[in-house]
Amino acid sequence: MGRVHSVSTVGIAAAERVFFWNSGSSAIGGVRATPLADIFDAEASTRILGRLLVFGLKAGPHHVASPAHCRMPGCEEDFLRVRFQRSGESLVEQSGVRHTIRAGEWLVIDGARPHSVVNERDASQISLQLPKSLLSERDYRLATTLSAPIETRGRISKLLFECLRMTIEDLDDLSDPAEQELGLSLLEMLRIIINDASSAHERASSRDALERRVHDYVRCNLSNPALSVETIATAMGCSPRYIHKVFEGQESVSRMIWSLRLQRCKEALMATSGTSATLTELAYNFGFSNSAHFSRAFKERFGTTPSAFRSKVLENRANKSWMI
Repeated sequence: MGRVHSVSTVGIAAAERVFFWNSGSSAIGGVRATPLADIFDAEASTRILGRLLVFGLKAGPHHVASPAHCRMPGCEEDFLRVRFQRSGESLVEQSGVRHTIRAGEWLVIDGARPHSVVNERDASQISLQLPKSLLSERDYRLATTLSAPIETRGRISKLLFECLRMTIEDLDDLSDPAEQELGLSLLEMLRIIINDASSAHERASSRDALERRVHDYVRCNLSNPALSVETIATAMGCSPRYIHKVFEGQESVSRMIWSLRLQRCKEALMATSGTSATLTELAYNFGFSNSAHFSRAFKERFGTTPSAFRSKVLENRANKSWMI
């Protein structure tokens, strides 16, 4: 089994640091760096646990680019990298999609596809790299769908991050059997966070789809005075509680219904045909069951009563006609 191997630009002449770093970067699992500052400072630590590679990096502003199907040291198959951002932030681009990963987040990088990383300021990260064959086809597929950064807030993701940190900082005296068990534990934790993150992503996608369906249903049924969270839930085949949960943290469904009704009424008053209907008829046409309540809500929303607003519309229209 391997031990921790480290490399640092400390003590290297400034003019020689880039050459020094790039000459040995591939040996420790890194790639060639292009500095983005006059002086390049960097330090890296790696540890091989069987077929796993733990890689820690702290570096100044720089850019790295990896081609498709780049390889881990001593491995001839595509790999997967799970990158935990420890400090600063990095811009990661893969397959034309850019994401900024910030401290406290993790990101999956597929080594089968070309990718690049830019650190505009000092930043540090720690990664777990493994050949794709160590994961089942399902787990590998799930991992490669997690293209955006994910917060390191789950217990297992926090535990995995801490174990990776300790692997290259505190556990340099483990026996070979202990290192083997450590590698298996890291792999199992990785599988767990991949599946947990994928499930959360699917739930979010499902909520987004339901949210769009609710919006469409509300727009098509604004004229129904019985439109409510309960009737929407029945139409969507779920509970009112779940509807509230989907819209948690944003405008409530009831508020959305009233807002859309008021907006439709305003648009009708501004239209030529809208001025021929009474205000009571207009209110009923868009689902209001009480004209007095409609007038109060309209004034609260737009700062004027429906009658005053319509009078202003007619006045403006008459002035335009006179000018013509």
